[in-house]
Amino acid sequence: MTSAIPDAPLTMWSAIKRTLARKCPACGTGKLFKGYLKQVDSCENCSENLGAIRADDGPAWLTILITGHILAPVLVLATGKSPLPLWLLAICLMSLGMAMCLTILPYAKAMFIGILWKSRAAEITPAEIATQRELREN
Repeated sequence: MTSAIPDAPLTMWSAIKRTLARKCPACGTGKLFKGYLKQVDSCENCSENLGAIRADDGPAWLTILITGHILAPVLVLATGKSPLPLWLLAICLMSLGMAMCLTILPYAKAMFIGILWKSRAAEITPAEIATQRELREN
């Protein structure tokens, strides 16, 4: 039987799995969100600073990408073979699309937070980026 080593490095996939469960990527216990999409400033369990991680437009992009790829074939098939009037079909598909977006968005944001937390993207300053760029050029 194997035991987990407490100081073992956390993999990217482990951080993503923790955040998809809407838990802190560092400890896996504290809450990630205090509302629908509002992330906590710091973990209530381990005090990890999560408020500095900004997912920005990534979750919305991923949500639209997934929803569009699922709804596009449904739209094509439904408009050709559905006995429903077009206006009713449009209302049904728009409702389905909105429900999908509202369901996927928190998980997409959680995944992006996990990736950004693991890559320590929130800790890099513009000055450090400029320094790294200069080192690569020289």
